[in-house]
Amino acid sequence: MGEEVFQCPPNLYGGGSPALSKLVGGPDCAKLLWKGRSLAPDPTFIQSRLELYEELKKESDALLRTRASIHSQTIQITLSDGKVTGGQAWKTTPYQVAVDLSRGVADSVVIARVNGELWDLNRPMEGDSTLELLTFENEDAQAVYWHSSAHILGEAMENYYGGCLCYGPPIENGFYYDMHMENSKLWETSGHWQHYSENMFSFEAEKEIFALKPMNCPGHCLMFAHRPRSWREMPLRLADFGVLHRNELSGTLSGLTRVRRFQQDDAHLFCTMEQQLQNSLDDFGEPWKLNPGDGAFYGPKIDITIKDAIGRYHQCATIQLDFQLPVRFNLTYVGKDGNDKTRPVIIHRAILGSVERMMAILAENYSGKWPFWLSPRQVMVVPVGPTCEEYAQQVCKEASEAGLMADVDLDQSCTLNKKIRNAQLAQYNFIFVVGEKEKAGNAINVRTRDNKIHGEVSVPLALEKLRKLKASRTLRAEEEF
Repeated sequence: MGEEVFQCPPNLYGGGSPALSKLVGGPDCAKLLWKGRSLAPDPTFIQSRLELYEELKKESDALLRTRASIHSQTIQITLSDGKVTGGQAWKTTPYQVAVDLSRGVADSVVIARVNGELWDLNRPMEGDSTLELLTFENEDAQAVYWHSSAHILGEAMENYYGGCLCYGPPIENGFYYDMHMENSKLWETSGHWQHYSENMFSFEAEKEIFALKPMNCPGHCLMFAHRPRSWREMPLRLADFGVLHRNELSGTLSGLTRVRRFQQDDAHLFCTMEQQLQNSLDDFGEPWKLNPGDGAFYGPKIDITIKDAIGRYHQCATIQLDFQLPVRFNLTYVGKDGNDKTRPVIIHRAILGSVERMMAILAENYSGKWPFWLSPRQVMVVPVGPTCEEYAQQVCKEASEAGLMADVDLDQSCTLNKKIRNAQLAQYNFIFVVGEKEKAGNAINVRTRDNKIHGEVSVPLALEKLRKLKASRTLRAEEEF
């Protein structure tokens, strides 16, 4: 597994953008993310990484103090609008300048550009400087955000699935993917070259033809065949989230529902004859029917189609029986009777199908109003006034530690009603309003994105209710609270 991809927002000098921290989960996002109730326990390497970070941070802080004591002097800082302000070399940071301009600017800025170079907000300027404060609307700021959050999400998925979904070192656009390619002879063996070569990205190298991988099954056949197998191993399940490439015709491409580069939750189950598909269907107990001749490339299959928000049908999940590939790759195992030439059966299985297609269908279906358990914006904490901001941040932290996606709105330029309306338009499932009364009673005033008011509830009780609603995966969490 790539050991260098788990990152919070760029934070070399011990601080980061409040806006960026809010977007990816706060300055303690590494610790909070792994406490999410959907994830497995912390991998052992997380603690060592955190300890290494603390060690490097102490060294960096000591170096900055030394340079500040020796080289500090008054400097001129020229802002993007031409205004010039003063500062101290090795002490004044872009974030401090942003705070001096306004709290709203400081809360919205993601990263700075100093003398044309991207600069962490808490990194001190070293001399006379030009300074640009970049918000999320800027492409460079977006790149910083997507890069950092992509690695956090990738590492979370690795922890959940136990696979290797992202690699290091980091690159500009997120994590690094291997582009798996195979010699065309492999695809000739599998039969794909004869039937599917026009839909593959291929090229010549040293008089051999290679192609980017359009599906995982031939590779899994090689993995099965690399050593002798026994019936005791069956069913043997091999799963792969690797990137696939298919040279689809331009006229068939459509948003995320049909693309040329995608990922599948792809698995292949190598079974005995007794473990095959029809037996599983019979054991399932629900009605099913056979469509003779609809076996596509391999054999009998189950297709699950989903209707999207505008009535279009998309094939997503597929479960397909395959007697051909075991023959083509001469796959065998030692059966119960000692016969070492027993032929396995392969079940091709993808539950989501294309991850991109499933996400597109879900996004259209919910039109931004994601169900609570799936929502990237579950809770917005809104303080009534400045005196309640510290309490609001505390509530937000407790919600994050409870495994919820929580933010806090500290924009003092907006009225209370405006903050609530902004949260509702952004489709936060729940809005926690906190004033002096709630602060005194360790409580919150709860309302939903559809303006259903649940009233005052203690913080522990509210978080416990939300944990249960999340675990139940109900579609009506706002009403059931």
